[in-house]
Amino acid sequence: MLQVRRWQKMVTHSEEGGDGVAVARPGAKGSVRFAIFSRQRSASTTFVGLLNLHPNVTCRWEAFSNSFTATKMRGFLGIANRSEQLANVPEYMRRFWGACPTSACGFKLFNSQVRPQDKVAQIFTVTARHGGGVSGAEGGAGTDGSDVVASPVPVKRLLLERADIAGEFNSWRRAQSSGNWGTSPEAQTRVTTAAAKDGTKPMAFHKSHNTGCKGCDPDSVAKNQAFANAIGPARFAFQHKAWFRFARDVAPDTPLLHIYSENLTSSMLVCNHTMARVYAFLELPPLSENCNISSLQLEWPCNIETDPNCSMEKFGNTSALHE
Repeated sequence: MLQVRRWQKMVTHSEEGGDGVAVARPGAKGSVRFAIFSRQRSASTTFVGLLNLHPNVTCRWEAFSNSFTATKMRGFLGIANRSEQLANVPEYMRRFWGACPTSACGFKLFNSQVRPQDKVAQIFTVTARHGGGVSGAEGGAGTDGSDVVASPVPVKRLLLERADIAGEFNSWRRAQSSGNWGTSPEAQTRVTTAAAKDGTKPMAFHKSHNTGCKGCDPDSVAKNQAFANAIGPARFAFQHKAWFRFARDVAPDTPLLHIYSENLTSSMLVCNHTMARVYAFLELPPLSENCNISSLQLEWPCNIETDPNCSMEKFGNTSALHE
């Protein structure tokens, strides 16, 4: 049976910057682990993009989804599919953190991507060999009879919440109904423009082709429209609040920073200060420009469907597994 060891809190130290924000020097590869708890239509893609502009941060997208980026990450780590990933979350996390090519590494997680939800707590653990044995694929006894345990590791929690729940609902419903999941007004315009120029394919195709969105084919869009019509504002707000309540309560001894989507989109001044807080939380120095949104890619510069290295650039010089 998979055992769980107690987690011991790790204390880090940093200096205080002139504006009251702590300033830290980057540590060794993988020294800071983090998970972003968020929801669709909450500027989470923008947030991940900004984080990845930092040379000492590697942030993946929805690591537990069926997206192309999640599939490529699983393949890189030697995980066959999402079912295998969810069957042994601590082993996936061991491989993920071990592959970290920068001092800080993390990913984002939406509600419903890990089921049952209490399994989310396992992202704060990794498989470990107790007594020198070799980890079994599903935990339990190692190949030499030793126990395999789920050993807790320090993972910082970043909560990215959209305060305007009504705005989140309206944006989510439009995306579900249209298949246009562009993560900025510019990206949404690009999708609709491409569809207008090529009337032989539905708008959803262009989103899928440009960004690697799965589930955007016409049949899926029809099902998504029915799903969106079944979710009203009250139920949506209930799910929103329940997810962030859960995110605050899971692994309560781990460090937590709660920020709001509006802090990234209201003004450059507020965005810069917010990202400086985030980098301090990740024990990193800020950039000279923390919110260079104009540098973010609106679509993949490579073919996300066929190029095995597309979205994996930061992992180019590291081995997949580190024992």
